[in-house]
Amino acid sequence: MPENQISGSSIGVLIFLIALFFVVYLLLIPAADRDELLNNGEITDKDGSTKKSLESGSILLSESPGILRNSLGEEIVHDFSSISIGIKSEPEVSTLATRFDISSQLFSSKSQDVVFSIKDLENLESASIFFVANQEKGDLIVELNEHKILSSQSSGLEQIVLPISYLQGENNLRFSSSRSFFTKTKYIISDLRLRESFEIINNQQTKSFVLSDLEDGDATLSYSIYCNTPGSNGRLRVFLNDEEISSEFLGCFNQNEDLEISSEKLDTGTNNLLFEIDKGDYVLNNLRLVIGSENEGVLRYKFSIPEKDMDIILTKDLDVLLKVEFGNSDEKKLDININNNEFSISTEDPSYNRLINSMIDEGNNFIEISPRNEVDIVDLTIKTE
Repeated sequence: MPENQISGSSIGVLIFLIALFFVVYLLLIPAADRDELLNNGEITDKDGSTKKSLESGSILLSESPGILRNSLGEEIVHDFSSISIGIKSEPEVSTLATRFDISSQLFSSKSQDVVFSIKDLENLESASIFFVANQEKGDLIVELNEHKILSSQSSGLEQIVLPISYLQGENNLRFSSSRSFFTKTKYIISDLRLRESFEIINNQQTKSFVLSDLEDGDATLSYSIYCNTPGSNGRLRVFLNDEEISSEFLGCFNQNEDLEISSEKLDTGTNNLLFEIDKGDYVLNNLRLVIGSENEGVLRYKFSIPEKDMDIILTKDLDVLLKVEFGNSDEKKLDININNNEFSISTEDPSYNRLINSMIDEGNNFIEISPRNEVDIVDLTIKTE
């Protein structure tokens, strides 16, 4: 057999033995090391996904808590502007004519037309005219838009109620006197005025306010009630976020109210107070919401360390570091609890570092932060080094 064939056969056997040894080696080493070797430094999870092997600089937890403070027992005040609320009549008086005369006789007559407008017919509650009539003889006849509203002898101050059903946007009043076969009838009309009473409806008012996470206690809503119009006797209802929290009848006297509101009825973020009256005319002053805080400012975060990562931390002797970056330069005081391992921080430095290898566990872990004064935490990181 040629020499070069013998040499090639020996090399093939050698390659086979090396491959066989490598396969046996992979079967004998731990699964985590085998996965890392076969996946170029990546670890395969049970679901088939892969991730980089834990190494120095790996992040276990990264958060930006922001400003923390213990606000337990603190009261926060929300002040609101006054509210005018009610349903009322508001009169308007206008002069239609200062003086004119009307007359009638057998073959001639003299009448007077007076034109006026109603600007808000929809909310008009009532209307009437006033004038002074100086009579000589006969009956005074007054027509509103061709509807007769007066036909009688008149003298002195007269008031005529104008039927709402006869009124229009543009209106015509015609004054005339009755005819007589034998004598002349005549009237002098002076100081003709129109009185309109409008129903002003302002029966609802809404106030909005925003609550922070710290405002999580019970609240008191207080206000003073003032009666604007004598005889007002309305029912005031108060709604919080569309739920009625008060309903009471009001007389025409001044009074103060305090409504207790449980924390369950309040929402973090925007809330709406609605005040509604069915009649009367009132003003609500000194409107204030005082809300307490049950918030101790405690933040809690969870992080996980899988078994394979814990093995790497132990075998590679990696440090696990808690790093806290602060945003304020004053003294920072806070308590830290990592898996029921408690310690305190009191520093004026902009950052704080601590090794926490002895505090971490394989599997689920937690860290709690409890501020003892106002603390601005820009960054909270747990990492390996």
